[in-house]
Amino acid sequence: GTLESVNLDATLSPVTPGMTEAFGGGYFQRGRDHGVDAYLRACAEMRTAPISKLVKNAEGCKVIDIAHRGVGDRGCVGLGAFIMANGGVEACDLEDNGIG
Repeated sequence: GTLESVNLDATLSPVTPGMTEAFGGGYFQRGRDHGVDAYLRACAEMRTAPISKLVKNAEGCKVIDIAHRGVGDRGCVGLGAFIMANGGVEACDLEDNGIG
């Protein structure tokens, strides 16, 4: 799927069953989740595994360093959703992630 074909509103809301428990449950308060809900919904839509480091450090996140994690093209959809919803990210290191 391309970015244009992703319909986050059609995915399960707020997240795929089991994801809340997998990430501790406390991160998913709508409006105060710092982009986590949008990220997990995009990951579910693209069928990619979320990066727990990103979820756990979403609050106050200004720099994302996820070099060498195999994010790939599909993983960038979730990452883009996170960055847009978070609003505080200033830089992102995606070196060596098989993108493009």
